[in-house]
Amino acid sequence: MLVIPVSFAAPFAYITNIVGNSVSVIDTADNTVVTTIPVAGNPYGVATSSDGKRVYIGNYGTGKLSTIDAVNNTIIGSAVPVGTRPIGVALTPDNSYVYVANYKSHNISVVDTSSNTVIKTIPAGQGAAGVAISPDGSRVYVSNYDANTVSVIDSSTNTVVGSAIVVGTAPLGILVSPDGTRLVVANSEDDTVTVIDTSTNLVIGTVVVGDRPIDLAITPDSRRVYITHSDNDVVHVVDTASQKVIAVIPVGDRPIGLDITPDGSKVYVANDNSDSVSVIDTCTNTVTNSIGVGNRPFAFGNFIGPVDNFIVGGSASGLIGNVILQNNGSDDLNVNVNCSFSFATTLVDGSAYDVSVLTQPANQICTVTNGSGTIAGANVMDVNVTCVPTYTVG
Repeated sequence: MLVIPVSFAAPFAYITNIVGNSVSVIDTADNTVVTTIPVAGNPYGVATSSDGKRVYIGNYGTGKLSTIDAVNNTIIGSAVPVGTRPIGVALTPDNSYVYVANYKSHNISVVDTSSNTVIKTIPAGQGAAGVAISPDGSRVYVSNYDANTVSVIDSSTNTVVGSAIVVGTAPLGILVSPDGTRLVVANSEDDTVTVIDTSTNLVIGTVVVGDRPIDLAITPDSRRVYITHSDNDVVHVVDTASQKVIAVIPVGDRPIGLDITPDGSKVYVANDNSDSVSVIDTCTNTVTNSIGVGNRPFAFGNFIGPVDNFIVGGSASGLIGNVILQNNGSDDLNVNVNCSFSFATTLVDGSAYDVSVLTQPANQICTVTNGSGTIAGANVMDVNVTCVPTYTVG
């Protein structure tokens, strides 16, 4: 079952403004900036905790890590000195440790979140830039911009294991698929994306994309990867099954960071030269909103927080008309596109869910698979609705 651990707060997006020395907080429910938090030191990388309580900001100019209390949106404690020119920031799934990639000191700082102290500095490749952590927390992956490689760290010992994985030129953005089987890397100088099998650490695919890919994000169902391209002001969408580009979406001027909402319905893109954030509808792959933020937003990393309780959702295929679904005999949901869906009502941990078809579409029959179970401390996003035509005999 594909699940994403979340709890606590409404989905807010935390946008780092590298020149504005601030973080813009966007409520993704209505796409408004609800507050702006001063953060000194050129905030660049960002990571939100899975419990919704903390946001960690890497400050490129001062070489420090700031902590935001996401309950009241204020800076707490003193910024933690890390390495020189920190870029990527990532949290372990249990929120115990933050891994910070320091570009100019070519290493990774490991910060204990309980004490807010650096407990280990791990040598990485030249130009450590992006950081991603496996869903089970056992592996940390670091893109090395100047070495054209990815380093693999064993989080139990905080040591680099094996040989560095050779990827494309100047790798930046890096992610692990929700099921942990694939590593995806954006190579900013040769306009490609590298796909790696995490069981072998071997490259299994190279996808040619647009000019200067910077950052990337994957949908909760692992079907699509969205990639920012800073030189031609677009986001490319790659189908993970075919490893082909299936859509090109114009956004603002010089897009850098991007992230996807927990239900997979929207992508938020930070446009550096536009001082804006573009909102993409993942069903239509079109921009539906543009939000003004601070001076030169970067938002490199996982900047969208979790939702309250847990989502039940999935995807539909073969649908021509409209199908109405229910969860637990209520919470009616009208689905009219072959895309991801989620029910409006979230559920607490331990709740049962049971997705069924209330009203079939005209001239079709839709069936539900993976539709029932119990919430186990995580979103459920693998409910499948498959629709086929009905035929009249005679």
